[in-house]
Parts: sequence; structure tokens; C-alpha cells
Amino acid sequence: MGSIITFYKLEEALGEPGCPICRLTKNVVADFLDDLIYERVNDPGTRDDLLSSMGFCNKHAWQLVDHGGALGIAIIHRDLVKRAMDEVGSAKFQSAQLRVLQRGQSQPPNQGLASRLGPRRKCPACSRQESAENLYLHELVERLDEVTPLLREDNSLCLPHFRKALRFVKDKRTFRLLAEWETSALERMYSELSELIRKSDYRFADEETGTEGDSWQRGVAMISGER
Repeated sequence: MGSIITFYKLEEALGEPGCPICRLTKNVVADFLDDLIYERVNDPGTRDDLLSSMGFCNKHAWQLVDHGGALGIAIIHRDLVKRAMDEVGSAKFQSAQLRVLQRGQSQPPNQGLASRLGPRRKCPACSRQESAENLYLHELVERLDEVTPLLREDNSLCLPHFRKALRFVKDKRTFRLLAEWETSALERMYSELSELIRKSDYRFADEETGTEGDSWQRGVAMISGER
């Protein structure tokens, strides 16, 4: 079971609409990037780790840009550009390997350089996000009885986090509570999307738009996770 702080943050996140795990992990990653840029960008170990991961995945690289901190980002990426520059500058053409691999496929040309330019370890922000997801999902499932009064149709798990939550469910009662919560939210979303589609018909165009107005965006968040 997690700490009191973990439970408090979970309770707080359940007080807002949307997926609480998306919100919590987004905050964790934002704090991680903030600490990296303003506290650890000159730490040799951190710089070595970033070279091993070749920086960040696309999503977190641009989240870093949105976060700001031009000097820190420049310091990190000068190292990465230098590594790429050295690899590409010293590389020679490599023909396709004649050795037959699984399923009869041959190794494509220049695979050595392509591999050297790629990451040797996972994006550090992805690793931090995954750890936070596991922490908060485990806390949610373990203490589902305690937070049941906070479960609403508008603060359900997104489908990706619901799937991950299932890994922590160990009994039928917890499964039922979790499934009922998710089903209720999915039913509401289905209804709102249906209403939005209905009102797009010219015959009902004069009807006022209600809460279904942004359901098309919330539907994306529910199925694919928050932005």
C-alpha cells in the first residue's frame, strides 16, 4: 500500500473530472522535467543517462519544450547532437547482410549506424510515468472501498488506465466495483456522443448544445487517454 501522501493525491485527483491517473502521472512527469532542467542538467550521471536514452521520446521531448527552460534544453541536446554528429560523420556505407534472419528476412543496409543512433534505454520520462502509473493504480485498486464515494461518471479511468488497473485486481468484489464505475462512465459518454451526433442533423440544428458539446474531445480522452 502506498503512503498517506499517495492516497491524498489520489483523493484530490478524484475530485476533478477526467481520468485521475492521467492527471497524476502528468503532474509527476512535469515535476520530473522541472527538476531535470533546473536542478540536474549539469549532473554527469544525468547527462550519461540521457545519452543512453538518446534524449526523450517524441511526446516527452515536446512536453519538455512546452515546459520551457531553453538553456537546460540546449545543454542536453548539444550532447545528443554531438553524439549523432560523431556517429554519422565517421560512418561508412554498410550493405544488406546476406545472413538470413527469422522468417527469411535479411538485415537491411546500414543497420549498424541506425542502431547506434537509437536509444539504448527507455525514455527517462516514460520510465517515471510508468512508475507513477503503477503506484497510483495499485493504490486505487487496493483502496477502492475507501474512495467509492468519490467515484463518479465524469472522473472515470481512461480505457488505457482501466486495462492496466485490471492487473492489480485480485478479487471479484473489487472487479465489480471497478467495472461498474467504468461502465457507468462509458454509458454516459455513449449517450453524450449520440446526442451530439443527433443534434448535427439539420432537423435538430435549432436545439441548444448542452454538456455533449465537447463530448467528441472527452471521447478521445476516454478511449486513448488524456493529452
